Amino acid sequence: MVALSLVLTKTFWLSLLGYCINSYCDSRLQRCQSREGANLEYLKNVVLSFLLSNDSSSKGHMLNAIAAVLRFSSPEMERVSCTHKLPVQGNIKQ
Repeated sequence: MVALSLVLTKTFWLSLLGYCINSYCDSRLQRCQSREGANLEYLKNVVLSFLLSNDSSSKGHMLNAIAAVLRFSSPEMERVSCTHKLPVQGNIKQ
């Protein structure tokens, strides 16, 4: 009887632990997906503004934002800024 009780108790705690882990992972996944959606919306708005802008200074700032979200390397940043003849404002953090 004691052995059965210990098995049931162990099963209960393992089930509870599994539930807590799944619940934590689900909520974390939802937060990541929400943040990813917000980043995509931000990126869309910046790219749209970049494409519609005629001001090279503004485009330089927008290029920095785009490069940060997309994690451009320094050579990629230089290629884009040279191609569009844009000033590069600072370094892109990886």
